[in-house]
Amino acid sequence: MPLDKQSFSINSDGKKLGVFISGHGQSEQGAGICFAAWRAQQGRLTTVIPTIGKENWQGQTCKRTLAVGVLSEENPAEIKIGVIYEVIASGANAFASAIFSVDKAKRTLSLDRDLTSGIGSQHIANLAGLKQWYQGHKPPEATARFNVVQQVQKAVEEQKLVKDPACVEYQQAKDGEPGLTLVDVMEKHGGHCPGDIQIKHRLFSIYVDNVTHQMLTDKDDPEEGTFSLLPDIK
Repeated sequence: MPLDKQSFSINSDGKKLGVFISGHGQSEQGAGICFAAWRAQQGRLTTVIPTIGKENWQGQTCKRTLAVGVLSEENPAEIKIGVIYEVIASGANAFASAIFSVDKAKRTLSLDRDLTSGIGSQHIANLAGLKQWYQGHKPPEATARFNVVQQVQKAVEEQKLVKDPACVEYQQAKDGEPGLTLVDVMEKHGGHCPGDIQIKHRLFSIYVDNVTHQMLTDKDDPEEGTFSLLPDIK
């Protein structure tokens, strides 16, 4: 069952990404289970992530979802959502937390397993405490790591390099030239985007200079990979 007062829309830059749903249910044995779910922009439930009572929380029973809230929005690519549960463990009441990530570009929800496992047995009882913990433990390189992809997306959209910005996605390549970061602009299929959902083609690529932030792209000649300079974005 969804919990109405603890489910809400997630928006970024004036666009609705989807709806974060906090919910409560029961296992086959009648024990309380909590979960998080994601409803995409089209209104279809796309993701259900069991938490208390399942996986790492197998030995706990979910009594109730105590608090849900956004922990951080400064990351250009992700929004972090924290959830605090009141649980029953070893016959006693306790608190447990989970942290989820909303990918702004893909509009998807996932459990941040590293941060969630890092909370461990902190027994944080309120959202303010969870925000404070997150600020002290978030990866310091997170913003920088995703900033390149955000800047490439901004350049593509501002300079109208693709017909429909909603039907492309961006993949940062692991291996690039020294001093440069490579981002591939890929087709995205499904929903209103035509094409086989199982197939994704590279449309073109963009190199970003790690110091000057200037961009080179092979958009005019992706077959041969001939790169030319992109005008600076605003």
